Parts: sequence; C-alpha cells; structure tokens
Amino acid sequence: MHVVVEAPPSCTTEDRFWAEVTKRTAEIRRAAPAARDVPTLVVRASEEDGKARGELFLRGADDEALAPRHVVARTCAEVTAALALAFVLAMEEGELTRVPPRLPEQEHGPEPPAPRPPRVEAPGSAPRRRPADEPPSLATSMGAHVIVSSIDGAAFGGAIFSDFRPAQLDRRLSFRLQATALRRTVTRDAGEAELSWALMRARLCVHPSRGLTIALCGVVEGGAFTGAATQARNPLSYVGPWAGAGLAMGATWMASARWGLEVEAGLLAPFLRDDLVLQPRVVLYTTPAATMWVGIGPVLHF
Repeated sequence: MHVVVEAPPSCTTEDRFWAEVTKRTAEIRRAAPAARDVPTLVVRASEEDGKARGELFLRGADDEALAPRHVVARTCAEVTAALALAFVLAMEEGELTRVPPRLPEQEHGPEPPAPRPPRVEAPGSAPRRRPADEPPSLATSMGAHVIVSSIDGAAFGGAIFSDFRPAQLDRRLSFRLQATALRRTVTRDAGEAELSWALMRARLCVHPSRGLTIALCGVVEGGAFTGAATQARNPLSYVGPWAGAGLAMGATWMASARWGLEVEAGLLAPFLRDDLVLQPRVVLYTTPAATMWVGIGPVLHF
C-alpha cells in the first residue's frame, strides 16, 4: 500500500511512521511510488495547546475499508507510535481484508451468505493491548531531588518520590508521597552539633498547564528531628517529632515522553517548636517560624 503522512515534519514523517509499523509486523509492504490499484493509508498528526492529536484511515478504489482511528497524547512521538499500533491491530483483526461486493439477488432463490473474511495473522506480532486512544486510568511517575533548605541555617539533603495522576480532570490533579532526609552542622562558641531531619511529605497539586508543566501545591509533612552534640561540654542529644504544612510550586520540563527535569520551591510553617541549649546562655538551635527549600532532580513517567 501507499502511505501518505499529512503532518509538520517536526511532528512526524512517512519514514518515522513506517519505522513504528515495521517494529510490530513484517506482513505489510509499501508500494512503489508508481504502483496503481493499491490502497493508500493516510496519516494525519498535529500538535497544539500542549497536546498532540492524530488520525489514520484507509482510502482505496476497491472494497478495502478501515474506520478512522483517532488518538490524543502528550507528544507527536507518542501519537506516531499509537497510530502505528492501531494500524497493525486493525490488520490483525482482518479489517484490511478485501470484502467481495454484494451480488444481485438470484431469481431462483436467495443468495448464499457471503463468506466471512479470513483473519490476517501477523507472525510474531504483539498481543492485544489497550486501544491506543484510550488513556490509562492512572498515570504514575517517580523521581528524586537534591534539596537545599533554610532551617535556621542551610541544611542539605535528598528526596525520592512517587506521583499519581488520575485520568479525571484531564490529569490536572496529582498526589505525591515523598521521603526526605536533611542534615546540617551547627557551630557555636560553646560547641558543635549535628542536626538531622527524616520526613515523609504528602503533596497535592493542581496543574494549570501541560506543556512546561507548572504545579501549585499544598504540602503536609511529618517525621523526626534529631540533634546531637559532637564537640561540647554538655553532651546534648535530642530526638523529637517534626510536623508542618505549607505551599510549594514546581515546574517540569520533559526531554522525552518518559524522562524530564523537575524544579520545586516551597515554604513551610512547622507546627512544633524546639530549642536546643548547650549552656543556659548558649542556644544551639531554635525552630524557625517558617522554613524554605529548593529541590531539583530527574523524573520518570510511566
């Protein structure tokens, strides 16, 4: 068959689409440019408003017929792959098999039933999967951050997280669970101590856009705060709870359909206040009224 792609070159081309088809089956061949009386597969794709859309249909002079397939995805690469899969599945289901035209009714009796078109089998093809234009009910992603936080001084650490986005509301809402560890050293005239935080953070975000994804989030976190004097006359050691709530803003730039880079900044108000004292007149650490943080790191979408 002939293949015609109607799309901007930056979105997809005939060679890119056909490469996706040949990954899935070797049963279809492209016709020579001068070949006649062969069907033409028309593929259309475009990208606007942060979404990529595509469709394909078969155009032929005989009885070949293929109902149009429509897909919507985040990128043109995803649309190209989804259309190729839809095309191969249609071939496997026998929808590209020629159906003989109806014969006029005979004078001496009803015509015999038309034979059922045989199913076209593609050896080695992939098993049936969810239709390409049907989005999953839940999208997930994972990532990690390197974090710099201001907690009565600079603290450094890292975090790992998982995001969940339901299909409702066009994936404009996400929920994140994040494990965070922070550490800093405090030095005073009376001694030195190591402070550390181990936190679990829950984040609920609204995403106003879908290109360069912006997130506006509410944050709640809880965990443990530890202080231990390393050089001091008073061998201070303390373990206590830590909890707080605040707001955050994030931005994600996707380098591909799977991988991206995320930046986040936020402000949090601790619920619990602690003062660590080495000597009656030497305060080692005081919980601030508000803490800030900035994090950056990779993210992987599933």
